[in-house]
Amino acid sequence: KADFLPQAPLQWGVLVFLGLVSTALGMYWWNKGACLVNGGTLAVMNNLHVPVGLLLNLLIWNQHEPLGRLALGGLVILGAVWISRLGVRRTVPSPL
Repeated sequence: KADFLPQAPLQWGVLVFLGLVSTALGMYWWNKGACLVNGGTLAVMNNLHVPVGLLLNLLIWNQHEPLGRLALGGLVILGAVWISRLGVRRTVPSPL
């Protein structure tokens, strides 16, 4: 079983980065943000990872994605965020 462990320091560095930065801090920031928005917005944003992943795939790796479908999906998600925000009251901070 030790044969499957990384051999190079770079491989260990990637594992530490993915474990600490990407996973731990990402989950912390996601949960922190979840406390600051309403449930409808959180539910819609939970589905935003698909278009963002496709957009990153297009920008970083220059893979060809159907831009029309990507734009349409993004517009549907933005419309859902707008609809989820319709009934939310905004609180104005009171002056001291």
